[in-house]
Amino acid sequence: MWARAQATARPPAAGVLQALASPQALVALAAGGAVLIGYLRRWRASLSLDRFARVPGLPWFGVALQLTDTLKTVERLEDWSREYGKGGAFEFNLAGQRVVACCEWAIAKEVLDLRPFKMTRSAGLTGTDLALHGVFFAEGRQWSQHRRLTAPAFSEAAMKNYLPATCSVVATLLDQVEIAVQAGEPVNFSDMLRRYSADLISKLAFGQDFGSLVHNSSDLADLMTWTEAMESRLTAPVKYWKLPGLGRWFDSGDAAVARLRSKVCALLDVPQGAAATVLAKLVAAEGGKLSREEIIANLITLFIAGTDTSSHTTSWALYHLSQQPDLQRQIAAEAGALRPGLATAEQVAALPMTQAVWKETLRVRSVVPFFGLECTEDITLAGKHVPKGTNFWVMTRELTRRAPEAQEA
Repeated sequence: MWARAQATARPPAAGVLQALASPQALVALAAGGAVLIGYLRRWRASLSLDRFARVPGLPWFGVALQLTDTLKTVERLEDWSREYGKGGAFEFNLAGQRVVACCEWAIAKEVLDLRPFKMTRSAGLTGTDLALHGVFFAEGRQWSQHRRLTAPAFSEAAMKNYLPATCSVVATLLDQVEIAVQAGEPVNFSDMLRRYSADLISKLAFGQDFGSLVHNSSDLADLMTWTEAMESRLTAPVKYWKLPGLGRWFDSGDAAVARLRSKVCALLDVPQGAAATVLAKLVAAEGGKLSREEIIANLITLFIAGTDTSSHTTSWALYHLSQQPDLQRQIAAEAGALRPGLATAEQVAALPMTQAVWKETLRVRSVVPFFGLECTEDITLAGKHVPKGTNFWVMTRELTRRAPEAQEA
């Protein structure tokens, strides 16, 4: 019996060869070989690159495992800036991608001067399918056109015209705080300031606020849904949103954008409020050169980006003020010296300490501590040749910390 089993058994090598001969195995081997060849080519090409100071990392993974804690990513990058970026730039390998980080203004300016043709935003951003076709996501000539046409809506003169609307929303905020205080209830400022910012941005953009301070607004919920979906898609290892019918099981970003678009379309069709709004200025931009779709995209982008960034900055400003009673008293005395009534541009200009608090908050607690770009052709940076497709991270908060004004303080 034992002899018969030995006679019929196949040698182990034969079984392996038969398994490797299957179509599935051949496909797997081909894919693995392609990945290996691609890696070897990149490794060979990297040997001849002009290098900046490099952060040590693991083969292929690079520093990816050191950046897994997203709450400490910015601090880790800024630590590297001080250790490896003494020349104004340093680089690291992020899971096979070369990233050059710019941490001094002279180098960062060289990169930014190449916008919008030789230097564009990372392709990963537009690949999320949530990027709107407004100034924040446009590239090339479209970016230049959108920036020129939207700039008047954010000029100094426009800001002065927005003050009455700003004061009305601030009054509602203070009323809601007073109601909570009188009732002996704690005030969740992180949540309240997000709702305040949503009402303020919608008031300035459309001439009417969404009423988020008084009652919960579905528009604010859609904003948060979009933000969470964008973060999910930017960090996802697989583009799940490209799979027909499956995307909505992972996030609701597409549905949130559709609802926001419907809201903005309704505001365009039945405009309300004063003429001093971003909407009015975009519609009038150079004789209506912005199409309806471009206006919609810019307004949605303004609402999404403006709400989150404004509430973030205001929250940090109030937090730091809460830690410094003396500074609180200075701010209160400065504001108390103004005559009662709606704030004017002249009164705002007469608040140097208040302005200093805002500027310092923006410097220390930047809402965008770094952002990514990608070169579309070979360039020269700080005397070094950098090939097409290289990723750049501009370390905005580190730039402000190295500014002469900060060094003198």
